[in-house]
Order: sequence, then structure tokens, then C-alpha cells
Amino acid sequence: MQVIWTLWHYGWPDDLDIFSPAFVTRFSAFSQAVATFLNPYSDGLPLFTPVNEISYFCWVGGEVGTVHPYAKSRGYEMKLQLVRAALACMDAIWKISPEARFVHVEPLIHVAVPPDRPDLRETAYADHATQFEAYDIMAGLRHPEMGGNVKYLDIIGCNFYHDNQWFCRGAYVPWQEEISDPDWVPLHRLIQQIYLRYQRPIIISETSHYGGNRPAWMRMITREVQQVLSRKIPLLGVCLYPILDRSDWENDDHWHNSGLWDYSPGEEGRHLRVLAPEYKIEIKHAQQLFSQAATNEIPQPSV
Repeated sequence: MQVIWTLWHYGWPDDLDIFSPAFVTRFSAFSQAVATFLNPYSDGLPLFTPVNEISYFCWVGGEVGTVHPYAKSRGYEMKLQLVRAALACMDAIWKISPEARFVHVEPLIHVAVPPDRPDLRETAYADHATQFEAYDIMAGLRHPEMGGNVKYLDIIGCNFYHDNQWFCRGAYVPWQEEISDPDWVPLHRLIQQIYLRYQRPIIISETSHYGGNRPAWMRMITREVQQVLSRKIPLLGVCLYPILDRSDWENDDHWHNSGLWDYSPGEEGRHLRVLAPEYKIEIKHAQQLFSQAATNEIPQPSV
């Protein structure tokens, strides 16, 4: 099993302002310290994710203010700052491990045009395109004064869930296994879109559903992966999130039943893991189906 070390996942020291220059400086020093510590413990290729889900965090934490630091209308400013931090992180790690590779993880989304609101077409397209902003800045395609370069945009991680598609200024586009909504875009088409844009190796870095929807979702993921591979797109793997069930962000007593193992309270306060058997069957089927195509080789990105 190859560990991908995530260096920043929504949290930072209490004394640090995320918008300050010190944030970038200290994050760079932290990243280098982590790489230095890990270096003697593995002969494998070092893999890191500098900053998790820049676009999503900048929306919830910098634009609409629903999580710390509860900023509003500063989402793009925060996005620039987190890309600065990611660039500094990679430079710092390369000083310790020149062979290190980086997985940049973002939600893979689709913003649909409401059938009854054709006037929102341009707005929907613009909202859809925001998912590419962090990558474009990192690669130097946007704001080149920040020092971005194609060498920084390495492996692309796509997080994909049932609520990653929605109508512009409206409800989610519903997903069902048998009868898909006509506005639902198949996963392989979204992956193809991002691959054609950047020509980088890709992983599906997070995916799952919850409850009784899990087996059907995994069947869909399996079919979509087949479609991706048939297009000769370098898809390196699929990561389930979570493996173990997780509680709700805002309610620790509510569990989503979204893992391969569900949570169940046991006697005397014990926490029990309960296997989701039908989900397991579909996961095993997918593993067997793709075992022939599996490889330990991570292709170098073309520059």
C-alpha cells in the first residue's frame, strides 16, 4: 500500500492568519520538516498532497463563511493564497526529496443549465469553470506572476460524489443507477474533460455513496472506469472515502453509513465495525476486473 501524505486538510495553528504572508512561510517550513522526517522510513516514491480541495475550502471558508475562518466574499483571494502555499510546499519538499510526486485533489463538478432558465447558461458555464482555477494558477496558465509552472501540476485527484452535479442556482442533479437524469453528465466525460485540458495522470481520489445506494454507486464507478481506460486516459486508481463510516460534520451522533464498514455502538461504550456485505461484493468485483490492468508505474507528466 502506497501512502499519499496530505499536508493540509482545512486546519492550521490558532495563532496564524491564513491570509498572511506568514502562512505561506510556515507551511513551507512544516512541509520540509515532514519530508525530512519521513525520508528515512521508506524506499518508495514519496507522494504528497500539499493542500486538499483548494476550491471547496475557499468556497465554504472564504466565500460563504460556513466554516473557519468564516470569511465572506474572499474566496478568490484565499484561492490565490492557498496556491502560493502549495507552490512553496512543493519547492520545500523537492529540496529534501527531489523525486517526490504530488497529487493535487479537487472536487470534480458539473454545473448544469436549468431547463427553464436558459438565461443562466453563461453563468452556469462560468461556475463550472471555477473548478479549474487553482490548477490553472498552479500551472502558470493564470496569474503567471505567482511563479506557477507546468512542473507543479503533477497527478490530478478527482473527488466525486452523488452531489457533485447541480443546476445553476438550483437543486442537485439527481443520480439514479437505472434512469439517469438527462442533465447528469457521466463521470468518464468529466474525467476526459479534465484530462484533455491538462494531460496529466489522474486518480479518483474520493468517491462513495451512503446506505443502500453504495452497491449501485460502485457498479456505476466500475462502468465509468472501464470507459475511462478504453479512452487510453492514464487513470491510476480509485480511492474509497470513507473506508470506515464517518459521523456528520455538524452532528457527532449522526453516522452516514457510507463506508465499507458501518459504525455501530456496542456494549460499555465500545465502537463496532460492521461490514456492508453488498458493498463488499461490488468492490471485490471491481478489484478482480481491474487487476489485469493494475500497474505500479506512475507515468511522468509531459512538460
